Amino acid sequence: MSKTTTQFSDAPASPPPYRKIIDQAKARAAQQERPGPMQGVPRFDQLPDRNASMPVQPVANPDKPFLSAQTAEGLKALNAQITRSQPVEPEEGEESAQPEMLTPVPLELSDDEKLRQAIEKRLTPIDIGQYLLSGNEVTQNIPIIPGKLEVKFRTITEYEEGWVDTYLGKQRELTNRQVLRALNECSLACYVESVNGVKWPPSVGRDGQVIPQNIDERLSRVRKFHSSIFALLVQNLGWFVERVNKSLTTEALGNG
Repeated sequence: MSKTTTQFSDAPASPPPYRKIIDQAKARAAQQERPGPMQGVPRFDQLPDRNASMPVQPVANPDKPFLSAQTAEGLKALNAQITRSQPVEPEEGEESAQPEMLTPVPLELSDDEKLRQAIEKRLTPIDIGQYLLSGNEVTQNIPIIPGKLEVKFRTITEYEEGWVDTYLGKQRELTNRQVLRALNECSLACYVESVNGVKWPPSVGRDGQVIPQNIDERLSRVRKFHSSIFALLVQNLGWFVERVNKSLTTEALGNG
């Protein structure tokens, strides 16, 4: 049996495609003129001062604009915007314009606030000295409707406050509205001194104790008021108590 040997031989490799490009570039470079000797070329230390002004080179084509029309318009608009943003200095002798001050708009008052302001403009200030001269009692005449409805309120004692608490404690199974109305009725029955100049019977005796029959009479008079008049009196009673407390606080701070 014979053996046959097969031999393989590689074909010669062709030069890569970029080799031709490199050879062409070398050929062109060889044809160019080489620079001459460096004789006569100044050294770096022989160069002119860097701060010296350089000569202006002439424009190759002065008829052709250096910037495009769009770029020139953009620079023009930017310059105008910068000019507007800069503050204008007043000329000599000319006063700078002052900014116009806005007038504050007053807040609209409610009807209750307008009514309170109108009533309190007609009042005589509370005299805290009455506390010492009249047995811890302050009074103030309040012309709610001048010539038609005037009430005089007085401050009350702890005896009367205790009577109100006892009276309300005896009431049974009252709704919230009934409790509120009973409290307002008792408050008016104790705080009112007179109505339209008619003095009510005293609610306490000389010993400071509550006189039950007089309180009942006062409650009867309160319940005869029309509901609108009743509401006006209750509202003004609250303002009266606030004025008394404010006067006390002001007096205490002033004497401190």
